[in-house]
Amino acid sequence: MDIWELLLKLGVFSAIGTGITYLLKTLGKQFMDQNLEIHKMQLNQQLQSHKAELDLINVKQSRLHDKRIETIQELYEKLTEFYLDLDTLIRWKNVTGLKEEEIKKLQFEEANKTFESGNKFTRFYIMNKLYYSVDMCEKIDEIIKEMRSCQYDLTIQYQWLNLSADLQMDSYRQAKEKLEKNVPKLKEEIENKFREILGVN
Repeated sequence: MDIWELLLKLGVFSAIGTGITYLLKTLGKQFMDQNLEIHKMQLNQQLQSHKAELDLINVKQSRLHDKRIETIQELYEKLTEFYLDLDTLIRWKNVTGLKEEEIKKLQFEEANKTFESGNKFTRFYIMNKLYYSVDMCEKIDEIIKEMRSCQYDLTIQYQWLNLSADLQMDSYRQAKEKLEKNVPKLKEEIENKFREILGVN
C-alpha cells in the first residue's frame, strides 16, 4: 500500500475537503455579513436623508398653511368691513329726525368710508391672490364686482351732482337689492370655502 491509498482509507482527503468547505463557508458568510452591514448603513443613510427632505417639505407646507390662514383672516375682516360700510350707507336713507343737510353730510362721510374699506379689501386681495385657489379667486372677484357695483349705485349722487331724485332712488334700490340678496349669498359661499381651508365645519 502506498501512502496515497493509506490517506484515502483514513479519510484525510475527506477531512481536508470538509475543512476547505467549512473555511469557504465561513469566509463567504463573513463576506456576506460585511456586505449586508454596508448595505444596511447605506439604506439607513438614505432613509435619514429622505426623512430630512420630508421634514423640510413639512415645515414649508406648515408655514404656507399658516400664511394662508393669516391672509384668509385678514381678507375676511376687510371684506366684512366693506360690507358693513355699504350696509351703513344703505341705512342712511332710512334715517329720520335729522335735517336734510346733516343726513347728506353723514352720507358723504359714509360714502368716503366705503371707498376706503373697498380699496383696502380689493388691494389686499390682489396682493395676496396667490394664496387662494382659482375657484376661490373667481368667487372673490365676483363679490368685489357686485360690491363695487353696489358702491357705485350708492355713491352716484356724489359723482354726478345734478342727478334727478328718481335716478338716485333707482340707484339706491339697485344697490339695496344687490347688498341684501346677491352679496350675502356670495359672502356665504366664500365663508364656506374659507371654513373648508381652515378645517372648521
